[in-house]
Amino acid sequence: GESNSAIAATVTDRLFGMIALALLAVPSGILVAVRAEQLGLQKQFGRLSFLIVLGFVCVLGLAAAVIFSRRFAKIVDRILRPLLFGNLRERFKRVYESFQVYAGRVRNLGVVLLVALCVQVLRVVVHYEISKAMGLSIPSMYFFLFIPVIAIFIALPISLGGLGVREGLGIFFFCRAVSGLGEEQAFTMGLLAYLVGIVVSLVGGVIYFSRSSRPRPVEKETTGRHG
Repeated sequence: GESNSAIAATVTDRLFGMIALALLAVPSGILVAVRAEQLGLQKQFGRLSFLIVLGFVCVLGLAAAVIFSRRFAKIVDRILRPLLFGNLRERFKRVYESFQVYAGRVRNLGVVLLVALCVQVLRVVVHYEISKAMGLSIPSMYFFLFIPVIAIFIALPISLGGLGVREGLGIFFFCRAVSGLGEEQAFTMGLLAYLVGIVVSLVGGVIYFSRSSRPRPVEKETTGRHG
């Protein structure tokens, strides 16, 4: 049904957004772990950041395998079978079949991943441009190092929309790496980037609802007369 297809489309979109984030966060996490002391961080925190990023990647890989691989899906089905009853099991089965529509479309998924990667890069660029607008002199390298790692922490279910985590980690990373940067400046930078994201999402929502509210053209049936 349409609801199952909508669920599959939404989950696939979110999944590839997370995969794109992981592609940026893995090298960033490695560099943060290796160069922790040079960045003003403790070695233990650098290693912890990398382990969290690595764990995030493993969970994403498992999720992608379950969704797009029938072999993995059968294993999960055996595990969950005793926990799912009647209609619930059938509903999960129908949703899973909707995912299989995407499994064979490698080229389309590649385009989705490329777009998602561009979005994640733009997230970093937004932070950098905001810092310039605030009159701060922070090398762009630090943004590509820290923002993907911070985004991984935000994606974890430990806060409401990442509020507090985003700003706290921004202060933690940037104030240690950039000499002379005040905590209030790092806080403001993270908050403004968050507000920019909200505005962009609202604009996208308005465009989506304005399109969906348009009446669809009705195809008129024509009947031919013989005789």
